[in-house]
Amino acid sequence: MQLADVARATGVAFRWRPFNVRHVMTLQNNIPFRDKPVKTAYMWHDIERRATG
Repeated sequence: MQLADVARATGVAFRWRPFNVRHVMTLQNNIPFRDKPVKTAYMWHDIERRATG
């Protein structure tokens, strides 16, 4: 959010390019909660708890 100020102050141009972090993680075989059913269940329970609070 501060890059516009940085660009003006330094003269550096920024070019945003979106990417899919899930794709990168899959390529690195880094898939969260895979083979972790207890952690997955806790995560969903925590999401439900936060949504109601």
